[in-house]
Amino acid sequence: MGPSHILRPIPSGRLSQTLRILATSLLLAIVLSIVTVALLKTDRPLLAETNEITAVHSAFGIEYSVPNGPRNLVAEAPGRIWYTGTDSDGIGFLEVTSPPGDPNVRYRTEFYGLAKGSQVYDLVYSDGFVWFTLRGMRSLGKIDVVTREITLYPLLTVGAAPTGIDTDNIGRLWIAQSNGRVSRFDPTTETFTEFPLAQGLIGRPYVEDLVYQNDRNIWFTMPDANTVVVYNSITDRFFNVPTGEFAPTNIQLDAEGRPWVTAYGSDRVGRYTPTTVSTWIWFNTPSTESGPTGLLVFDEPAGVRQVWVSESKRGRAGRIQIYNSFEVSNRETLGLASPAGTPWGIIRSQDKHIWIADTSRNVLYEVAEPYIQRVYAASIFKD
Repeated sequence: MGPSHILRPIPSGRLSQTLRILATSLLLAIVLSIVTVALLKTDRPLLAETNEITAVHSAFGIEYSVPNGPRNLVAEAPGRIWYTGTDSDGIGFLEVTSPPGDPNVRYRTEFYGLAKGSQVYDLVYSDGFVWFTLRGMRSLGKIDVVTREITLYPLLTVGAAPTGIDTDNIGRLWIAQSNGRVSRFDPTTETFTEFPLAQGLIGRPYVEDLVYQNDRNIWFTMPDANTVVVYNSITDRFFNVPTGEFAPTNIQLDAEGRPWVTAYGSDRVGRYTPTTVSTWIWFNTPSTESGPTGLLVFDEPAGVRQVWVSESKRGRAGRIQIYNSFEVSNRETLGLASPAGTPWGIIRSQDKHIWIADTSRNVLYEVAEPYIQRVYAASIFKD
């Protein structure tokens, strides 16, 4: 008996059957590769666009009707706004087409529908691309603002359900997840790195929003755990910063690099102050039972700090003006529309205009300086 590894001829019947199996397998592999590429790279998927529309002037500014329930938004440039349609599974674009100062404000919109259930959630603009999270598809997406080509990148682990997103100082993306992890994505190598949370935080693993300060301070909110966490990527350590308030939601940094947070369940907005005894300083929102979500913090030239919040339960925007770090000089609300909607994302574009997304009314609001057309008496009070 010869060696077992000697190759013997295959009978003709078995040969044809083998060839058919190989051909079928090859065809299946080709089809799968085509499907994979189609899923990961899409050129103008399900585009819906409008001709020029005339915006509506209101008491507070300008109102733009847009399709598909905008949630979060980002400015590519003045008058060029991108937004997510979480419930409508897509990403939208608004461009103001009339020249600055024209009383007849005109604009156009585009909306790129993605897979059903994709739940496009948050977004950020960087170097010619808008990057966005797809909570329902466990994916990160990008759209080229020139070609409109869309590319999707699946995250590493099941249950990721990505939400908040930010860029770091070298263009990498940091992504909040719902499964006890945050991710970093390198656009150059197109690879993800996951960072599991410390064991004590995994019991309530949902992460809502994230902001990058530096490699030692990546901040994110965990509403179900009523806490804020900061991650040091140099030492690979997480630090828990309990808020003492309910459902911290959005997080932003002020000009001094200090985190501010909206507490959706407590109707408050707070600033983290690690040098103080209390750790946090909290301010009541202008309205009671407001459900604050979106957050915007910036300083006026005179040194007064403006803190804006989206009061999602009241259909309003709230503004608090603060000086000397904690003294409130003014607290007021801006009634956006009637009937009241559900404002969420709020940003300040490069021309210092404030934009607010209203999810239930399908509207973007634009408010220009001086923002609120009233003069206030100097009344100072503290929370």
